[in-house]
Amino acid sequence: MPILQKSTHLYFMYLQKAVILTHQRGGLVTEEDRAADRQFRDFIMSGVRAT
Repeated sequence: MPILQKSTHLYFMYLQKAVILTHQRGGLVTEEDRAADRQFRDFIMSGVRAT
């Protein structure tokens, strides 16, 4: 499986988890959530750029 396909799959899985958690909290998104999103996105993108 190519790295782009893997990274896209990982990112969408993460987003799906984030949506579920936000829904369970009643739609509240904290700054901590946003920071975790940015960190995970940067991690995925660094893997794509390295190839």
